[in-house]
Amino acid sequence: MAGCREGVRHDPGGVSIAVLRSARTALILFTVLPIALALTFALRTSDSHADPAIDSFEADFLELINEYRVNNQAQPLGLNLQLNAAADWFACDMARDNYFGHFDNESPSRSPGGRAAYFGYSGGVGENIAGGFATALDVFVAWQNSPGHNSNMLKAQYKVIGIARYYDPGSTFRYYWVTDFGFGPSPGNPPTAA
Repeated sequence: MAGCREGVRHDPGGVSIAVLRSARTALILFTVLPIALALTFALRTSDSHADPAIDSFEADFLELINEYRVNNQAQPLGLNLQLNAAADWFACDMARDNYFGHFDNESPSRSPGGRAAYFGYSGGVGENIAGGFATALDVFVAWQNSPGHNSNMLKAQYKVIGIARYYDPGSTFRYYWVTDFGFGPSPGNPPTAA
């Protein structure tokens, strides 16, 4: 254990400077640690570019899909903030890392449900992804004409949605869309304990 005692000196009053340093360190930890943890949580989503808010393109898509669902005897979907953050993160990640698929390229790779759980959503999840469509109407029509994607848009069991559109001019598709569909809970609210 050589070096364990290095730097320990005593002041003239006999109080160990190491003790003073320990007290100062504890004070700093108890003062700074809660702030650091809050910043870490905030950066977890901002650093990963996850934004639970929707822009006008995403709002247009929400309007289109809800009108479509009502016209097909399905309830309109509510916007869920956790699913929205997961969709936003994934659209950005695909564009920035220039890949396309339902599993992200994190290590270990996450499925749509794994990403949703990471952002705090605990219900079942379905997902549509698309690349190359600039507008909500363009991607909506493309998904409408694809049986699997259309099924997700109309599935009656889905109650909430997260929507993301991300643009990166240097990526393969430039525009990346992600919709994450969930079985609940109520729109915009995090899951609650029973």
